[in-house]
Amino acid sequence: MTVQRRHSIVTVEVFKHRQTDKAWHVSLDGDNDKAVWIPKSQGEIEQTGIETWELQLPEWIAKERGLI
Repeated sequence: MTVQRRHSIVTVEVFKHRQTDKAWHVSLDGDNDKAVWIPKSQGEIEQTGIETWELQLPEWIAKERGLI
């Protein structure tokens, strides 16, 4: 028997510092020193304010990168 697990998707409000073709560099508080890279293949991002973005990504990645 094969068990498939579906990862929960979470939404996190972030500041986007920069991006490349493959990833976003984001933080929770606008501090570039605390920013982490998130692969674009693992999420979606949408601007919600002048400096804020809404990032949707799997819960396990958000936990691993310290976003939740």
